Amino acid sequence: MTLHPWGVPPVSSKSRRKSRKRPARPTGQQNQKADKNPSSRTKRIAVWTAATLATALIGLLVTGVLPKVAGQVFDSAKIEDSIRSGPDIIVDESLYYPNGNSVPLPTVIPGNYQPSRELVTVLAQPMAATSPSLERQIHDANGVDIGAVYIRLILQGHRNEQLYILDIHPVQLHRTQPLNGVFFGIGAQGENENIQMAFNLDQLAPEALNVNGIQVTNVPYFKTHSISLSDGEQEVIILQAQTECYSARFKLAIDYMIGGQNKEVIIANNGSPFAVTGPRFGSNNAMSYKQMFLLRGNFSVTPAGSAEMASFTRANQDASSCPT
Repeated sequence: MTLHPWGVPPVSSKSRRKSRKRPARPTGQQNQKADKNPSSRTKRIAVWTAATLATALIGLLVTGVLPKVAGQVFDSAKIEDSIRSGPDIIVDESLYYPNGNSVPLPTVIPGNYQPSRELVTVLAQPMAATSPSLERQIHDANGVDIGAVYIRLILQGHRNEQLYILDIHPVQLHRTQPLNGVFFGIGAQGENENIQMAFNLDQLAPEALNVNGIQVTNVPYFKTHSISLSDGEQEVIILQAQTECYSARFKLAIDYMIGGQNKEVIIANNGSPFAVTGPRFGSNNAMSYKQMFLLRGNFSVTPAGSAEMASFTRANQDASSCPT
């Protein structure tokens, strides 16, 4: 064997040929050629997927499904309202006196009430009927206004979505015979053009009626009026609930719509029912109370004698309008 000058045996030409031999081509050679550029295959899949989605999207847009779903998902007002605390409507209710001075209306204190000697003395003083403290004493003794009660409602929207007042009507209405007790004829029934709606509690199912000037009509209020409230917007409503035939206790329901849903809120007089009573008459159609205090010309209030009490009468036709 001949040694290479560096001591390594030479490689034969036969060995060189073997070392240059290419490996056998595997089966599926055509598929390997197609897969040499995998990114092109990915691009073709992406294009096909995009075209399919675009076709589906166009279909949703045409049928109107997507706008409805998107409106529900992305309606920020609905989302904010769903997590917002407090009621839809903030209501501030209070009794209202049309004469503007909080002077009491004719009032009766029912039951076994007897005015104190001190109160009788104060009432006999000139201008006593103009004293605000008199109103407080009478109402603190559970005095009930005669003929009508006036209520002021301040409604304020408390949602981003606009809400619509559909109706206001009495609920939990309880009616009995007019109250007997101590009558205080302190003030005349006030008349004020600020009254917007009225309820006739003598009706079987009282509804809100329109008021024209100072006259109560038979036209339903919400047939000719609409009330809507945006967030923070206020609406002041002064209403009158009247009766000639009963003693009535009731609360008020406000029906409204928001976000396509009908809802209701119940309003009371500081948690208690509102109250009003019709005047009480005896069998001879004369006003009949245990005791009566009448307003005099100098605005003092003094007891009425029996003859004076008998002079307060009602017409027969008025008596027949009330159930016995």
